[in-house]
Amino acid sequence: MSVVVFGLLLETATVMIVVLILSMLYRYGRLHYVKDLLIAFSFYLALLCLSVFDVRFELPLIVKIIQYFLLTSVALFVYRSGKGQDAKLDDRKIIYLSGVIIMLVPIIIVIMGFGEYLEAIGYIILGLTFVSSSVHWILGQIEVSTIAKVVGGAFFVYGLHLMDFVFVQYNDQLYLYGLLVAVVLEILLACSLVLLNFVSLHKSTDLASEKYKQLFENSSDAILLIEKDVIFDCNDQAVKMFECPKSGIIGLTPMNLSTEYQENGRESFDYGAELFGNAQKGNVTRFDWVHQSIKGKKIQCEVALFVINGNQFAAIIRDMSDKYAFEEALNFHKFYDSLTLLPKRDLFIDRLSLYLDERYKKVALIAFN
Repeated sequence: MSVVVFGLLLETATVMIVVLILSMLYRYGRLHYVKDLLIAFSFYLALLCLSVFDVRFELPLIVKIIQYFLLTSVALFVYRSGKGQDAKLDDRKIIYLSGVIIMLVPIIIVIMGFGEYLEAIGYIILGLTFVSSSVHWILGQIEVSTIAKVVGGAFFVYGLHLMDFVFVQYNDQLYLYGLLVAVVLEILLACSLVLLNFVSLHKSTDLASEKYKQLFENSSDAILLIEKDVIFDCNDQAVKMFECPKSGIIGLTPMNLSTEYQENGRESFDYGAELFGNAQKGNVTRFDWVHQSIKGKKIQCEVALFVINGNQFAAIIRDMSDKYAFEEALNFHKFYDSLTLLPKRDLFIDRLSLYLDERYKKVALIAFN
C-alpha cells in the first residue's frame, strides 16, 4: 500500500466519523446548517472513496468529471450551510447562475483537452466556497458568536488548505502531509460544530424555558400541572382563584378543589376520571366544571385538559362565573320585569312553545283580555 493511499484511507475514515457526528447532531437538534454540512461531507466522503480507487487503478476521464461534480456539490451545500437557509431571491439567483457555470466548465475543459485538471478546478471552487462561507460564521450571524468564529476560522483555513492540493498533489510526500493536515482540520471542525451545536441548543432550551415560565406565571387563566392525580405545580392565577397559597394547592388532587357533584348531576370523582381518560388518549378535552375554593366559594369554570408528558397533565382553567352570572341576569331581565319581578309576555310565549312541542294537538289555550 502506497503512502498516498494510506493517507487517503486515513482521511476517508476521519470524514466518515465527521458524517456520523453530523448525523447525530442533526438527529438531536434538527438545525438547518447541520443538515447542509451533513450532505456536504457525505458527498466529500464519496469523493474520497472514489479518489482511493483512482490512485490505485488510474480510472478513466469520466471519473475526473464525477469527482468535479462531487466537489462542486460539496461547495453548494457548504455555501447553503453558511447562508443558504436565509438566502433571499438574489442569493438564489446567484446559486442558479453558479450552477449553470459549474455545469459548463467541465464541457469547456474537456473540449480544450485539459480534462485531467478537472479535479484540481473542483478543489479550487470548494476551497473558495469554504473561505467565503467562513465570513458568515466569523461575522457572528450564528447566535453563539465565539464558537461560531472558531468554526469560521476552521472553514477559512480548511478552504485555503483545499486549494493547496492543486500544488501539492503531484508530490507524494507533500500530498501525504496535506492529507494529515486535512485530517487535523476536519477533527477540529467536527469538535467545534459539536460544541457549537450543544451550546446553541442549551441556549435555545433556556430561552424556551424562560418563555414558558413567563407564559405560565402571567397567564390570565389558572394553570394546574398534575401527575398521578396530584397537583405538583400551579401559577399565581390559580392561587388567586382557589384563595390558597401555592404550598396549600400543591399535593391536593383536582377533586379536592371541586364540588362533590357537577351541574350535569354526575359525581365529580367519576366524571373527572372519565375526562382524564379521554385526555390520556392525546386529545385536548374541553368541558365545563364547577370548582370550589378553599374557602368554599363555587367557581363556574371552563377547563382545557391535555397531556404534556407521559402521566403529566396540564389543566388550563378559566373562571366563567362573571360571564355566566351576566348571561343569567340577561335571561332574567328578558323574561321578568325588573321592578315587579312578574313574568313577561316573552316567558309566556317561550313556555307555551315548549308545551306545544311536547303535546302538539292535545292542547287548549284560553286567552282573557
